[in-house]
Amino acid sequence: MASITSYANAKAGNGLGGRTIIVAVTGTDDTNVTQTELNGFIKGVTYGETAGSPAQTDAFSVAAVSGTADGASGAVYVALQGTGTVQETKGDYFTATKATVTTTFNQA
Repeated sequence: MASITSYANAKAGNGLGGRTIIVAVTGTDDTNVTQTELNGFIKGVTYGETAGSPAQTDAFSVAAVSGTADGASGAVYVALQGTGTVQETKGDYFTATKATVTTTFNQA
């Protein structure tokens, strides 16, 4: 008769991965973000920074986006996955946008 053998350990978590970072993305006016700014930020953060200094930094995977990028509804929240350091200087990932880390989940 077949038997089931498992050495896995179940852990509580958010289901997104080992390390998830939630960032608030704001645009030119430091409050709202437009679709163009959000698109530029996502491109910059997934390829590694190219707009600011240093010229290349850690790249992340985008797991989720929450908010409305209409230039009037406030920050957009983005869930990033990766082991690197998020650059929080305005303009690092895309012209005039800023990412502010709000929460980090470590599930390693």
